[in-house]
Amino acid sequence: MRVWMPPKLKNKNHYALVMPGSFMGIMILAFLLIISTVLIFQNSEYKPLILLLVCIGITILIIRLAFMLGRYSKKNTLLFCMHQDHLYIIDASMHIRFHRGLSGYVHMAVETYRRLEEIKEGIEKYDELPKEAIEIIKVDSLREWRHHYALVCRIKDAHEKIIRRTYLMMKGYEHEDELRMLLERKRTVSRTVEIKEDHSLFYIFVSMASLFLFIILCFFSHPSVQVLSERLYFPLLGCTFIALYITLYLIVKYRRGE
Repeated sequence: MRVWMPPKLKNKNHYALVMPGSFMGIMILAFLLIISTVLIFQNSEYKPLILLLVCIGITILIIRLAFMLGRYSKKNTLLFCMHQDHLYIIDASMHIRFHRGLSGYVHMAVETYRRLEEIKEGIEKYDELPKEAIEIIKVDSLREWRHHYALVCRIKDAHEKIIRRTYLMMKGYEHEDELRMLLERKRTVSRTVEIKEDHSLFYIFVSMASLFLFIILCFFSHPSVQVLSERLYFPLLGCTFIALYITLYLIVKYRRGE
């Protein structure tokens, strides 16, 4: 059985320590940044503006760090294996029960670590296909990004049903080129003669243009500007939020290769 597993899983696995520790570190960092900003600019005449800018900056930073933590989790819980000429994908985190709160998060990380070790032992010692293994029937899309691949494929679930699912396959696997070649082969075989044209970028461009247009119209209809009727402000503000949500939705789908 041919197996592709993350390098950190193949060597020493610190998943149970890294995930809760990083989560706690992000929360402590956010708390310290907010407290230190309040203390430093306590007597400043620009305190409200500074606090607003700092809160926005901290929010962006926390979202970025959380995204990196999620990427680390996916990088160390997704495995691939070739068994009897069938390609399987194994997501060790898929079958871990959800628990609420910080203690629940720690418990989930420990359970994921234990399951990863069981999968590793079963593969290396007994050449055993894990129960989480799902067969990849065909690949619809394999889009490469800087740190990962967006893999859209058809899989066969436990009930023998063919369903479509998207995975974020992080870069860094041993013999990654061989794995990618197998996935591309699944993609090539499943292609039809007629290839559908991808209009995703055009839709994103139209939605972003609409978003900027509504923002400009909101600005000119604001009561403090009054170039346009202020009655238009709230309807235009609602259209702006709708355009924002549509734009974000289209960008996420494009990044996921869907």
